[in-house]
Amino acid sequence: MVSSKPTIVIVHGGWQRQYQYEALAEGLAEKGFEVLRPENATAGEDISQLKGKTYLDDVDVIRDIIETPLAAGKEIILVCHSYAGIPASAAAEGYQVHERKQKGLAGGIKHVVYLAAVALPAKGLSLLAAIGGSYPPWMEKQGDVITINENGKDALFNDYDSETASRLLAGCVYQGTLSLETPSAFAAVDVGVPKTYVVCELDRAVPVEAQLGMAGALGEGTNIVRVQSGHSVYGNHKVLPDLLKAIEQAADA
Repeated sequence: MVSSKPTIVIVHGGWQRQYQYEALAEGLAEKGFEVLRPENATAGEDISQLKGKTYLDDVDVIRDIIETPLAAGKEIILVCHSYAGIPASAAAEGYQVHERKQKGLAGGIKHVVYLAAVALPAKGLSLLAAIGGSYPPWMEKQGDVITINENGKDALFNDYDSETASRLLAGCVYQGTLSLETPSAFAAVDVGVPKTYVVCELDRAVPVEAQLGMAGALGEGTNIVRVQSGHSVYGNHKVLPDLLKAIEQAADA
């Protein structure tokens, strides 16, 4: 029997892989959700595979993985962290519940949950443009890829103990340069389904003011949830119940 609960699709952030989101995925599965976890095409260990890849390649990965639940008429919630706000928003175009209904199709994307994510306030912007046109000290551009240096430990993992933060930093992979520099043709502000923005109050990568600004640009109906976490909220067990609650509320809306 097909579950009446929507399918949750976790779209991981830049420089990450899905194994780092295991706690969030397991928590959702324990609550009865089907959880799908695409691996972004723009992140990885092989630089040659990342050359020329843009956020649109991640859009394709997201759309490929939701084909099966959509074929079954399932509703979908996209949960996107950090950079993933860009491809997840773009992936929604044409796949939202109301758009599919107009075509006589059941199911579709019903809600997008942004976790300290880049929710672009207008189309035509890239991540690089949104942060002012220059990379922060913890990022290093090396031709076709962007890497994270030692400053990333404090920017991304400031609320973890030092040993864990070092391990997480070591697990970061390359991020394709074009994924951060290609303007988006469909932004978060263009998404027509309900949205939730989880603001990470201790974030040193995406300032709280920037998160609130992006959340505010999403519209009055956006559910804004504030948690005491740094940027890498997906592994913060203290606030995991808050994340699960926010996603459950999105599912019930």
